[in-house]
Amino acid sequence: MLLRDAAPEIEVFMLRRSSESTFLPDAYVFPGGTLEDLDLTTSEQLRGVGDARLHDDCSLDVRTQRGLLATAFREVFEECGVLLTDVGSLVLFSHWVTPQTERRRFEVHFFLARIPPGQYPVADARETHDGMWIAPKDALARGDDGSLLLIYPTRKHLERVAAFATVDALLNFARSKPILTVLAPLPPSLEGIW
Repeated sequence: MLLRDAAPEIEVFMLRRSSESTFLPDAYVFPGGTLEDLDLTTSEQLRGVGDARLHDDCSLDVRTQRGLLATAFREVFEECGVLLTDVGSLVLFSHWVTPQTERRRFEVHFFLARIPPGQYPVADARETHDGMWIAPKDALARGDDGSLLLIYPTRKHLERVAAFATVDALLNFARSKPILTVLAPLPPSLEGIW
């Protein structure tokens, strides 16, 4: 999640997935993507990666952690043209695994990052469209009125981010909280839209 301070509250950058997408077409999401083999082999080239860990509470092996950092850097650049400055600019926020009832299963690591000064995200116009900065409360209200398609994990993350008045407060919280894997059965009304 790319973040910025915007009085009176935080704003998050969101993108609409392509209507051509086979998975969640037209849903509004945060920039992101899939860990690739190349991310695992090139993660050492990231400035400052060294023995960087995603989070003090993270139980993944160091190679996977580095690969996830490389993935986050690459995907943010590919999907919205933002070049994050260093490994310390990314903070692991959560780890979600799709419910076993879902036909397509995913393991997702959500990160937080403050937008670097002088950078302006733009949707790539291939995988994503309609990039926008939005306050989490506004995104949730638009999800409720049907003008933004929000999936369950996105909604839950917006709810959590909305509780913080500044990016610094959110990042400090994220650095100190435990990272728990969220794997919970969803109510029948939400199955199929994870």
